[in-house]
Amino acid sequence: MGTTSPCFNSAFQFTITAGSVFFVYGCYAVIQEWIFRIPNIREYGAFLTMMEFGLRSILCWGQFWLQQTCAKRRVQPCAPFRCYILVGFTSAATMVFSNCSLSYLNYPTQMMFKSCKLIPVMIGGILVQSKRFHSLDYLSVILMTFGLIWFTKVDKTLNTEFNMLGIFYICSALVFDAFLGNFQEKILRDYRMSQAELTTYSYSFGTWALFVIVSADGSLVEGYRALKSAAPLSLELMLALTVCGFLGINLVLVLIRRNGALVSVTVTTLRKVISTVISFLTFAKPFSVEYLYAGSLLLSGVTLNIYGKNRKNCSSLWWAVFSRTCLRYTKMCFKFKSEDSPRSQLEKSIIMQA
Repeated sequence: MGTTSPCFNSAFQFTITAGSVFFVYGCYAVIQEWIFRIPNIREYGAFLTMMEFGLRSILCWGQFWLQQTCAKRRVQPCAPFRCYILVGFTSAATMVFSNCSLSYLNYPTQMMFKSCKLIPVMIGGILVQSKRFHSLDYLSVILMTFGLIWFTKVDKTLNTEFNMLGIFYICSALVFDAFLGNFQEKILRDYRMSQAELTTYSYSFGTWALFVIVSADGSLVEGYRALKSAAPLSLELMLALTVCGFLGINLVLVLIRRNGALVSVTVTTLRKVISTVISFLTFAKPFSVEYLYAGSLLLSGVTLNIYGKNRKNCSSLWWAVFSRTCLRYTKMCFKFKSEDSPRSQLEKSIIMQA
């Protein structure tokens, strides 16, 4: 009996990890839309976000403590607390605006907007840092913009609950998310901290910021009462939503460590497509074939952006797939016995490139 091929092991691990990402975020999408379709609690977006942040911070602290225990060392905060406060407030604002938009938009429309974070990132880079971008980036932004306009137009026509306030909320979430990415990148680079530490402290400070906000506007007690009385399993749904979000983030980090940024971005883009499809299949909502056209245009922009940022990796990946396919086709045609006969130098080079 031969040993298991390392390629098979890596392919199997990738399949399990990517499948877990699709499953966990699919559950997250269903639970989130389920919660925000409950009439009595959909207006308490800030309170629901505070609950999710608080539960996530508890899970993150448990994970952070476990990592320190396994490493047998205690890690002190690396960055000044103002950095954690800034990231916590920005991440809280991102999720609050994103959740509040669900009260006025269909979940698929919100998901389409969340897929277009490149647009505010590019605008901010041009205005603030005078950055120059590749022509592919501009083309991808044009495709995304027209896709979003088309998708929003269809949603406005078919969805009786459509409100432009939802567009304002989701665009605000995208702006804060663009700032959040820049803040996180700068802190991780300047202070050389772990992602777990930054996530733990940012969720903790974000929870306190949201607690102050919902306490000031009086929605703390009212939101809890509405959540408790709205549906039989409302609190359980919030807990399940938090666990799915926490697991999803960790699975994406595992995917990044094992397979690189290109594969990870591709998987997370596909999971948004799958979440959108699940939303249409799970919850009754009006549908038009124009959703497919607009979504295809937007997805083309996202794909072009991924290719523009990873041109070398994409070329290597396509060559590896092509080389491996040619090798298998050659073996099938000529019935090579790889275990009995020595490989030629050409075959070896193809295998190395694959």
